Amino acid sequence: MISVSTKKGDAGQSSVIGSKLISKDSLIFEVLGDVDELNSWLGVVVAGLKHKTTKPHLHLIDHLLEVQEKLFTLSAEIAGSNKVKLTSSDLKKIESRADKIQKSLSKNWHTKFIYPGGSNLAAWTDVARAVCRRCERRIVAFSKTTTLSPLVFQYVNRLSDYLYLIRCQLNDLDDIKETKFNDVS
Repeated sequence: MISVSTKKGDAGQSSVIGSKLISKDSLIFEVLGDVDELNSWLGVVVAGLKHKTTKPHLHLIDHLLEVQEKLFTLSAEIAGSNKVKLTSSDLKKIESRADKIQKSLSKNWHTKFIYPGGSNLAAWTDVARAVCRRCERRIVAFSKTTTLSPLVFQYVNRLSDYLYLIRCQLNDLDDIKETKFNDVS
């Protein structure tokens, strides 16, 4: 049996692709941990979507599974992989999907700030979006010591926008009235 526990990190150190042992509190592990957390939250959203049967919900499952795969690519690239990289087509795909969702939403959906939440799926997507923004901040901090492709920044930035649009679409599909900031009765 192959064990998942190597016991190599018991002293508070680990390594990434091609590196010596480094402290587990290193910024690279913060970045990779945040990307992992984001991917986990997207897993929660996908699991919730599997209880829906409409075409838009089913398309979101496929799209989010693809985003999860790209987050593994992103992690590998941040960890120093020379084999696995985000591409401009990855960025274009997420931008195109975001545009389609935006066009499908009810009129005036974006005229005010809206409270996180609504349906459970939208609330989970809000959490994923907030974690994505944290990832972006950590990636910026990490980039001050390591050169990263501009696609890394662009993809994570567009992903947070895409997740915001997904949460709006989810509430729209379920006919949930959004609570708007300064619009509370």
